[in-house]
Amino acid sequence: LSSSWLAHLPLSDVKACFALNRLGAESLEDFAVSLARVCNEVGQELERRGHSSVGAFVVATLDSYHGHQPAAHLVRALVDTFPFTFDDRHMLCGQPIYLYKKAQLVVGELYHRFR
Repeated sequence: LSSSWLAHLPLSDVKACFALNRLGAESLEDFAVSLARVCNEVGQELERRGHSSVGAFVVATLDSYHGHQPAAHLVRALVDTFPFTFDDRHMLCGQPIYLYKKAQLVVGELYHRFR
């Protein structure tokens, strides 16, 4: 998926892709809006950073890292670069709890796919 396509993906196309534009899907409007926002955030940030795709971002992020924990580095990069999409911290008793589960799942899937 190109960064430009993601950056400019309209809500109407998201709804059409998931058949959310038909009668009875009104209850999923918030989901569709969030999904479009995720796509747009990712595409806009990729464009701003000069990456043509998510894959190009992942490769550049891993190529720039020379430590012993590349998975942790990629999780942090996803959270920092795409906060609406991946920053799933929560507050508990006034203290921040950092989960980053979505970013960890993406990195885990990439690992299993390309190992």
